[in-house]
Amino acid sequence: MKKFLSILMVMAMVFSLGISVFAAESDTGSITVTNATVGETYSVYKIFDASVSYDENGVADAVSYSIAADSQFFAALFGDGTADNQFFIYNANTGTVTKKDGVNDSELIQYLTELIEDGTYTASATTQAESKEVKFTGLNYGYYLITSSLGATVTINSNTPDVKVIDKNQTPGGEFKKEIQIGVEADGVTPIWGTSNSVNIGDKVTYKVSFEATNYDGDKQIMHYQVHDEKGDAIWVEFNSFKVYVGDQELTCGYYLSQGGKNTDNWSVLGTWDGVDEADKVRANAQWYLVHLDEDRFRITIPWLTNHTLTDIKDGEGNVTAYSLTYGEDAVSKYDSPSD
Repeated sequence: MKKFLSILMVMAMVFSLGISVFAAESDTGSITVTNATVGETYSVYKIFDASVSYDENGVADAVSYSIAADSQFFAALFGDGTADNQFFIYNANTGTVTKKDGVNDSELIQYLTELIEDGTYTASATTQAESKEVKFTGLNYGYYLITSSLGATVTINSNTPDVKVIDKNQTPGGEFKKEIQIGVEADGVTPIWGTSNSVNIGDKVTYKVSFEATNYDGDKQIMHYQVHDEKGDAIWVEFNSFKVYVGDQELTCGYYLSQGGKNTDNWSVLGTWDGVDEADKVRANAQWYLVHLDEDRFRITIPWLTNHTLTDIKDGEGNVTAYSLTYGEDAVSKYDSPSD
């Protein structure tokens, strides 16, 4: 008899930092926060007013910023109007504000975030996220700081009336929920799940693992998730039985590689590939990959971005020993965040 379930998760990420601007041709515009976390509170603070100039075709071609002496942020930024600020230059004659040359945007974001953390400033608008997208409308155009109860992000430069920013303050769930089927419901179909089980030689067991996946880990964009497992002594895994889900969506297009095969001949289709033409059932179109490394170890990889490319890694004899994933410059997250 053997107790079953031992899993390890590995995440691969790439650094990313977004900066954008908010301004508008009319008196008001909108800011949309994507990748929002349901239940968290989002607020926007207008740091500066914005004025936009337009070319002869009505296209915005420049934006300038200003601040009134009675603004809630004026004294903190410029004192009596003559104090130096490490990031901005204030012109007392015109009331305009410009960003200094060579400013580090990451440091600027941190500076503005810390500025509002003492709680003495009033937000222009605040809302609680009810979905993965939060939209603020009717905002006077300007230079806005956006905060959430998970952290803060800033819009800095743009000349469009409606801007989208990405909440990069989410953290993937680091703990697996590991379950094994211990029976079925009265309908004879629906599985009953438990945390452990003992089985006899020759018995078949079904197990699953789940975890919370996000599009970002802080400001690092998730490129793919990878689950490592090991069969262990006296266990054989039926790889054709694997199913992979993101949220309620089953990823039906899988591909399998048994390490040590010549070239790509050992790649084979996994899953149903529902609705996919036979000619398109190629590994480049797969939604997930399974590699059987040796007698016991295997791993499942789920590309988390669009426009991925898979490349074989071969040894000196031409055997496929592994693979690598790369992504195009236009690659974006494919799934809701967070997702189970």
